[in-house]
Amino acid sequence: MAEDHAGGAARDAGATRDGAIDLGDLSGLEAAQFPRGTVDGIDDVVDWYRFELAEARDVEFGLRRQEADADLHLEDASGTVLQSSALPGTVNESVLARLEAGTYYVRVEAREAGTNGYVLRASPPPGGAGGHPAWRKNK
Repeated sequence: MAEDHAGGAARDAGATRDGAIDLGDLSGLEAAQFPRGTVDGIDDVVDWYRFELAEARDVEFGLRRQEADADLHLEDASGTVLQSSALPGTVNESVLARLEAGTYYVRVEAREAGTNGYVLRASPPPGGAGGHPAWRKNK
């Protein structure tokens, strides 16, 4: 079951890297669905999310329920793009990476004009029931 992270209220993510919505520390997270975001390809082309990892782990982010074409990018604290998904149209996008402890950013970028609502999810990487051991909650 996905956890509704960041309070559950619908809100638009930061339009700049410095104004990124803070998702907090995702180290012990098993799965989360974040509040629905929008980009429009004209005035609100990019949405930014920031998260922390206290320890190295595999992470996967997915962009779902898109209403128009948008791409998904995972960046480190220095702005280096680590993974990107740029499939055409409203195909689900996903990025998967093994990350060290640190600060990271997820960028959702509109590829066409028009209001594009989307849902950003974090979930266990593929690999069997229960996901990768790094995604199991620390109790």
